[in-house]
Amino acid sequence: MTDAPLVHTRARELTEGVEVSQRSNGQRQLSFLIVPWDKPTEVAELIDGVPTLYTESFARGSLDRALKAPHRAAFQIDHPGPYEHQRGSLERLAGYGHKFEDSAEGMVGTFTLYPSQADRAVELVTSSHRWASVDFVSITPRRGVEKAGAHIVRRAAHLNAVAAVVDPAYTDANLLAVRADAEHARELLAAESAQRESMLGALGFLVGAGLALNAEQLEWLAAHDVDPATLAAGTP
Repeated sequence: MTDAPLVHTRARELTEGVEVSQRSNGQRQLSFLIVPWDKPTEVAELIDGVPTLYTESFARGSLDRALKAPHRAAFQIDHPGPYEHQRGSLERLAGYGHKFEDSAEGMVGTFTLYPSQADRAVELVTSSHRWASVDFVSITPRRGVEKAGAHIVRRAAHLNAVAAVVDPAYTDANLLAVRADAEHARELLAAESAQRESMLGALGFLVGAGLALNAEQLEWLAAHDVDPATLAAGTP
């Protein structure tokens, strides 16, 4: 495990729509909800090379750093590639953060579009690219808390960039692979747990009937950290 900051990417459908406006100087802007508050969401990602499935939510105020320096958050079209998370590649850049608002529902971002990219950006966001992808680094809690089955509450985070993307379910093959691996691991764990409970039930029945366990059965109990005495008590 490395101590380097882990850049997370989250995508959500823009079900609330996108507001397109124009400033007095002619610059066009896009406004939409980028992160909802206190809404648990399933996450599947690679943590130190391990497929990990957990849930996550953002506490209100967790993105307050963006309120003070909105221009530091890039707005881009499509997912960034490797090493592009900090500001986005020049080919993907379409604008920059103008302001962020802490609403009751979540963080609302307003982005100013570069004139040369405005027409394309507006067309894509109002047609095919109706998902927002957010890149951030968690400050509180620090990296390392992302464990399988855990629920993580982000209380402070640094917002790197926001991208308009097509439905990630069809484009992010890596995410699908991670999710598939994590779900497969979860199925294996569930099957192993069911098998363990079944074996404990069978051994408990034998002990309850006054029968002695053989060496193989005792070895199985030892391997699973179960005291044979607890079987008679019914509390393995």
